Amino acid sequence: MKRLVIALFLAPLLLTACGKDEPTTESSQASTDTTIDETLEQSTTKVLEQTEQEKRESAATTAEEVTQDTELSAAEVTEKAIVSTAEMKENIAEQADEIKETVTGVAEEGAESSTVAVTATMDRESGIALAKKSGCLACHSIENKVVGPAWNDVSARYKDDAGAKAQLVEKVKKGGKGNWTEVTNGVPMPPYSPRVSDKDIETLVGFVLSLAK
Repeated sequence: MKRLVIALFLAPLLLTACGKDEPTTESSQASTDTTIDETLEQSTTKVLEQTEQEKRESAATTAEEVTQDTELSAAEVTEKAIVSTAEMKENIAEQADEIKETVTGVAEEGAESSTVAVTATMDRESGIALAKKSGCLACHSIENKVVGPAWNDVSARYKDDAGAKAQLVEKVKKGGKGNWTEVTNGVPMPPYSPRVSDKDIETLVGFVLSLAK
């Protein structure tokens, strides 16, 4: 390209020089040589400047394309990361729900087993403690009759009676006589309500009835 530009630029000068009729003197030859050198230098400079400009433009275009590609790649990576994070959160939430359900089930089963175990091992002890606190042991004991019948006998009499608990709860609340005359010789049972709470009375009656099981 450099050669083409130089040739195009020098062609008119060479034609002009060749078309003159006067003989060429040393002075005119030197002037012509100087002109040619200056023209070559100017042409070379212009070609170099144009080449540098083209390089800069090409580099700028390449940089812009690279920037666009980088921005696009970054956007794609960000989008994939967001989708991946959302999927991960969803999976974690599902696993957490499954773990929660499993733990809840195990806890409920454990609570039921624990309740059964405590009932089996602590009912007698807690029942006696509650009976003592409520004043029941002044007239009753588990194995032997005192003023009233032994609780083992009461439990044995009512163990197959589905309505016995409600009946006995009312008897303890209000007091009464007539059911165990052969044991009490007609001594009535005093009312325990409201001195003893309804809840404690129900617990005590349940404890007594459980002794025959």
